[in-house]
Amino acid sequence: MKTYAAKLPGLLAEIEEVAGRQPALAIAEAYGGRKMHFPLPRRLAKNGALYANNWLVMTVGAETALAIVSAILPLGGRAEIPMALEALGKQVGASRRFVQDHHETLSISEMATYLGITERQVRRLKQRLRAQGAIR
Repeated sequence: MKTYAAKLPGLLAEIEEVAGRQPALAIAEAYGGRKMHFPLPRRLAKNGALYANNWLVMTVGAETALAIVSAILPLGGRAEIPMALEALGKQVGASRRFVQDHHETLSISEMATYLGITERQVRRLKQRLRAQGAIR
């Protein structure tokens, strides 16, 4: 993964303080623009084997995941992962044509991940395309 010096936004900056830049960038790359569920630290610590397939544990490892949720989200729950496009070296902007071509075959989440934009941006783009009669 290529690293850039751009400052990380919001929650990713907090993750960077706790776990370092590489784990924060890995989370941004895989889940930026999506709301994700963070496990309770006490459950993660007590039943680590049950969380082996958890998205956070699979992305950054069990120890780092525990450090992140303990320091930042002690009550667990859902939180939106910022995009961090500059830090990831990606171009900003959605592809209207991509959404138009794939609106029936890909989920909103899959389109957002592919395009490097938020799920909300994809929903709004689809809404505009529907209003224009470009999609159903």
